[in-house]
Amino acid sequence: MTDPTRFEERLSDAYARYVAVAPVEVDGRVVASTLATGRGTRLVGWPGIAPRRRVGVLLAVGLVAALVVATAVIVGSHLTIHPPAGGQLAYSLNDDIYLAEWDGANPRRVADGVPWSNDAGGGPSYLFGDGGPAWAPDGRHFLFFDISGTPARPAGHIADASGHVVASIPDIWVDATWSPDSTRIEAWTGSAWIGATQISIYGVDGAVQESLPLPAGYVRSRESVGVWAADGRSVYVRLGGGPIGIWQLPLDGSVPARPAQNDFVARLQGGVTFSPDRNRMVWTEAGSLFEAKADGTGLRRVAVVAAGAARLSWSPDGTMVAYEGSSAPETSEIHIVDLGSETDATVVTDLHTNGPGLLGWSRAGDQVLFAGLDQTGLPSIWSVDATGSDRKVIVPGAAGGEWQPDPPP
Repeated sequence: MTDPTRFEERLSDAYARYVAVAPVEVDGRVVASTLATGRGTRLVGWPGIAPRRRVGVLLAVGLVAALVVATAVIVGSHLTIHPPAGGQLAYSLNDDIYLAEWDGANPRRVADGVPWSNDAGGGPSYLFGDGGPAWAPDGRHFLFFDISGTPARPAGHIADASGHVVASIPDIWVDATWSPDSTRIEAWTGSAWIGATQISIYGVDGAVQESLPLPAGYVRSRESVGVWAADGRSVYVRLGGGPIGIWQLPLDGSVPARPAQNDFVARLQGGVTFSPDRNRMVWTEAGSLFEAKADGTGLRRVAVVAAGAARLSWSPDGTMVAYEGSSAPETSEIHIVDLGSETDATVVTDLHTNGPGLLGWSRAGDQVLFAGLDQTGLPSIWSVDATGSDRKVIVPGAAGGEWQPDPPP
């Protein structure tokens, strides 16, 4: 059946419906002044334009709007790209780096790697690193590493949340860590064939902000990962050669110092994990999980934990702590301690890994991410509910990754 409504009015009505759903901002007053107020009513805002030309005007305006939308899609404009509500998953797979939705859907490669071996060289291979890419606490950037050449040389890369690399830093080690405010990273840098080993502080732009002095007599041997102080003004490191033990390195470049006797970070050899707000810390000692305020006050024993408890990870709301335990050689479990009820629950059993197991929490704090081998021995990234249910593979073949934290408002 033929619609008796005049074509220009039907086109005007269709365009109005298109504007209502198009992902561009439209001034409602302009729409009201150029489109019909209702079917069969007179079009407004057409002075001096002959009726036969009105169709052409509408078609031209519609074409311009469509071009704006298409351009936004092509260039990745914020008009059309909306980050997934659950955040993104950054992971390494087959020498490459990928970003996907939190559940592994819609993956896209953001760094194209090349296989590397110690004998043949090659690279850059982006499988290098402890646990895969690492998001900054504010979720706006992530850090990943590669290895290439022979002799091998590492490099670190800082990318924004879209996967665009904003800085590359040669010769930094894979245990680099983000500062609490997400504006810097600390990293051991150098090697026996590159030069002197030191700790440097880099900005998000990759520029060196400070090279931290090390104690006199330092000899490279079994250095620990740097641990940021709660206030972000210094870094703790454990040295295995020369003046061994824990040292506190101020970021202002002043002389490194032995921490005070009552400094928990030092007493526990750097083995503390601060809460997301940096106001509290937890650690394991003598088979138990302990909690205290960041200044060491308010100490309490929370719960007995499994043997070999490691890789402590706070939930985003600070009410739970996940950790990886070891009940037998090459077998792990993942536990969650509820800090309020002081209970320890096992959520993953019989976990076989060839690297780090526990990888972190979802934004909502209702799921845990981990890496493990499936029944065929293939490494994969898995998730499990905080209750221990709904264990499933998210990315087959991947051995390391991390969910994007929730950016601050």
